[in-house]
Amino acid sequence: MRKIVVFLTVILVLLMAGCIGDQKSKSYNDKGLELYNQGNYVDSISEYNLALLENPKSAEIWVNKGNSLLKLGIYGESTECFNKALLIDSENSEAFNGLGTILSKTGNYQKALEMYDKSLNIDSENSKAWNNKGITLTNMQRHSEAIECFDRSISINAKNSDFWYNKGEAQFKLGKYQESIDSYDKALLIDEKMETALLGKGNSYLKLQNYESAIECFNTAETINPKSEYPPYYKANAYRDTENFEDGLKYYDEALEINPSNTDVLINKGICLDNMKNYSGAISIFDSAAQINPKDVQIWILKGNSYVGLKDYEASISCYKKALEIEPENENAKENIDIIEKII
Repeated sequence: MRKIVVFLTVILVLLMAGCIGDQKSKSYNDKGLELYNQGNYVDSISEYNLALLENPKSAEIWVNKGNSLLKLGIYGESTECFNKALLIDSENSEAFNGLGTILSKTGNYQKALEMYDKSLNIDSENSKAWNNKGITLTNMQRHSEAIECFDRSISINAKNSDFWYNKGEAQFKLGKYQESIDSYDKALLIDEKMETALLGKGNSYLKLQNYESAIECFNTAETINPKSEYPPYYKANAYRDTENFEDGLKYYDEALEINPSNTDVLINKGICLDNMKNYSGAISIFDSAAQINPKDVQIWILKGNSYVGLKDYEASISCYKKALEIEPENENAKENIDIIEKII
């Protein structure tokens, strides 16, 4: 009888220790999730590590740690976490979703799609996996298929602003500008301070040549994030497109004060100067852009065009040839050389 009592006591102690360990693990994991949702990924990992000390067999905690590492761009360790989760639970939809996201971010799109499909075969209601699959398809220029995925994610969770925004981006790339505005508006109903949705909406209005509405969107975005170069940059494009070049230059300069290394802003400022027939000024700006990204074919072609404006045909041909060194089959550069050679 005494042996039975001792045995039961030992079992009870072990069970109590396990419960205490589980409680500690849950507490650390919950704290990690809280920090993750606040964007504090480094500290969230510390909490997940404490949780794993208490419960190393939790697939959920390994996935959560993997997600934090993924946000920090530490893909190798993140992959290890997702794989450890799958060793514990081979049917973990979130682990496959995480692996798919790593593959997508590193440009391995086809393998990423395979991971998302595995995730969705396990849990067809995983809205994040549908969304991430849509992002990957967008990166592959398969925009119609991407929209189908975003629609699936929205049907599961219509209150996620990112899902609506991503759908708007795919619609924009298909040239469905009014439809994209509708999607951006849905995102903004959920999160009225979503800067990316305001910028996307503004650019859709630009494509529809509704410049007043576009500038209104960019102004609102600027109040939300005055440290971003994109609101003044896109505003500058709107003024340039309406041939208000002086205001265009003002806002390009404002954008470059925030980020002098943004080659897109430099290129468009150069185009603006070229449109004003300030060819020397345009060439100077294209030179600045080429110092940052010398492999950008567009910069060399635009610089060549500005030299044509100065009637410096030898310099223009030199620029077009530089473009062909980077991209030997570039038809624009070839055609421009043929035209110049006929002139001289």
